Amino acid sequence: MKPLFLMLLTILLTACDEGAPIKQDSRLYEILVKDKEKIRSSEGINLNDFRDADGEQTSNSKTIANCLYFNKITPDRTCSIAENPFIASSSVTPTKAQIMEKLIVSDQWMADNFAKVLDQAPAEMLTLFSSVTGIAIHRDIRPAYFWTATGGIYLDPIYLWETAEQLATVSQQQDFRIKEGGETLDYVSFTSYYKDGAPAWTSEADARDQQDVLYMMSALLFHELAHARDAYPVDAILEASSEEFTYQLADRVEDIGASVTKQLGRLFPLGSQVLKDLASIRYSGPNEELNITTDFFALSADDLAAEFVPDGANDDYSYYAREFDGMRNYYEDTAMLFEEAMLKIHFDIDKEYGFANIVGNQGDCSDYDVVMQITNRIFDDSVKNRASLVVNGLLPNNAYQAYFLQDIDRAPLQFCVPQSDSRSELSQSAAKPSTQNSETKPQLGARRWH
Repeated sequence: MKPLFLMLLTILLTACDEGAPIKQDSRLYEILVKDKEKIRSSEGINLNDFRDADGEQTSNSKTIANCLYFNKITPDRTCSIAENPFIASSSVTPTKAQIMEKLIVSDQWMADNFAKVLDQAPAEMLTLFSSVTGIAIHRDIRPAYFWTATGGIYLDPIYLWETAEQLATVSQQQDFRIKEGGETLDYVSFTSYYKDGAPAWTSEADARDQQDVLYMMSALLFHELAHARDAYPVDAILEASSEEFTYQLADRVEDIGASVTKQLGRLFPLGSQVLKDLASIRYSGPNEELNITTDFFALSADDLAAEFVPDGANDDYSYYAREFDGMRNYYEDTAMLFEEAMLKIHFDIDKEYGFANIVGNQGDCSDYDVVMQITNRIFDDSVKNRASLVVNGLLPNNAYQAYFLQDIDRAPLQFCVPQSDSRSELSQSAAKPSTQNSETKPQLGARRWH
């Protein structure tokens, strides 16, 4: 059934001979009106930069680029499934070659390094690509993200480089979610990943080995692919009409409550309003309207820990919500649980998460008073059923039915990582929250996907 011919907001409309009607209550309307940051993130992208995995600009690479960045071509029209099919249309268990056919890059080394990741990736990761219509890697993408409007994933190459020469081609633009320069809070949350008791990868170096890249990219890909599979289950893709527009399929999945995020929210909802408010401050874009009721200056890390421990999340990012049809949906909750579970299952990588009060000038480990430090949170009694639901929902018929029942070593790991100058820094992705946005030097160790 064709959607009604309803006009979008004037600022979003441009003339288009092939303009398809957009109903005002559709997911696409919500994305175009409310998700300004994804629109903003495409502004610096030149579609002529994109090539396929072989370095050629072909009709296929142009189609993928035009469909993944439809807002630069026809802001009121997305591509149909026929125009830019999901990888599942070719195979529900895609090969490396089938995935590479849907890749577009701005620089050849990105395709080469991405191919190496696929060579080493677990088979289940490749299977998840079936819910994707295309993969874009561009020197100016930051942060990485999945976009429901297109079914595409957009990858920041900051996680993919191996040499200093490759890094030199990557944008140094700050992630718009990094907030500096306002009144700062006297506590932090911290996230670290460890392998065999040591940091799982090197965040800052002149060169990386393939294992560093594999682990970093796996964290990123499991996260973004969780979003893709959540929005576009394979069964729904296979049942869809090829003449449908991609967002219409997402609408239907959302309407019937079939997404894993919807199921998670119904069965195991997150409870802490304090942590929801904190996530809104830490991870929202500068143009997002915030409705915050918590006075964070009156709180400490102890207060946040007291909110976090009895609740069911494994990260404060889990509390960041997107609103659609008047409902707040915690898509990051699903993706964070899946990311941690897959890294543990496939690579035996341990995640450590915690809160600390800042008691010094942040120049040394002694400047932090750690009040909560949890390793492998997905095995907590309050979390494991939620993690199991997510894994089973995104990967039906898997072999992990009893995985979360096992006894896992959960002893606290390192809090600070020694640096070459004999100082120490807070592990990997800690950042001091602030109440104001500004442009600063990129913090390459901070979380850069959503």
